[in-house]
Amino acid sequence: MGGEDYKFMQLVDAIACINQRVNLIGVVVETSLPKSTKGTDYFCSVKIIDESRPSLGIYINFFAETMEKLPHVGSVGDIIMVSHVVVTCKFKSVVRVVAILPWRAEDFLSPNGIYRVRLTLEDPTARVHAFLYAEDGMKFFGNSQSVDMLTKTRNMLLGVADEDGAPTLKNVPRNPPWIQCCLKSYYIDKSDIWGSRNYRIFDTTFVG
Repeated sequence: MGGEDYKFMQLVDAIACINQRVNLIGVVVETSLPKSTKGTDYFCSVKIIDESRPSLGIYINFFAETMEKLPHVGSVGDIIMVSHVVVTCKFKSVVRVVAILPWRAEDFLSPNGIYRVRLTLEDPTARVHAFLYAEDGMKFFGNSQSVDMLTKTRNMLLGVADEDGAPTLKNVPRNPPWIQCCLKSYYIDKSDIWGSRNYRIFDTTFVG
C-alpha cells in the first residue's frame, strides 16, 4: 500500500469527509460495552479526541464477527489508531420538537450527571427520534442543570405555556417553534443499515 493509505487526519478535517474512508489517531475519552447487533455481529462505540477537537471529539462505531475481535481499550486516556473508517452523514436541519423523553426535566440527567434525552423531531418530510447525550446535551441546554431552567427550556421547545404545569402533553395546547440543529446519522448493524439507523444531535445550543 502507498503512504497515502496511512496518512492520519485530524478529527476536525475528518468530519468533513462524508462517506469517505479516513485514518485517525486520538485519545479515548469514552467507550461503550460490547453488545450483539440484530444480526450476527457484535458492536461497540469509542469516543476519541485530539488537539483539533479536544472537547467534542468524535464517536467511532466498531463491528466484528466475534466480541474478541472488537478493540480492547484498557482505560480512558489510551491512544488508539484506526484506519479506513467511513465518516457517516452529518447535516443541519430545521425542525420542530414534538416529544421529549423522559418528560420530567429532573430525569434528563442520569444519577452520574450525564445527559440522556430523546427528542422526536419533525419537518415537512419526516419524523425521527434524535438523541442528546453527555456533553452534547450540556451544550444544547446551555450548561444548565437547574430543573427549573430545564423545565422552562422543555416547555419552550414543545411550545407549551409554563403556567400549564401539566405532567404530560395530553390535551395541552402546543405550538412548537422551528429550530435549527446539527444532526448526525449512523447505524449499529451493518446488515441492516437503515433499520438500525440512529440520529444524534451535536454541536447545537438552543437559544430560545
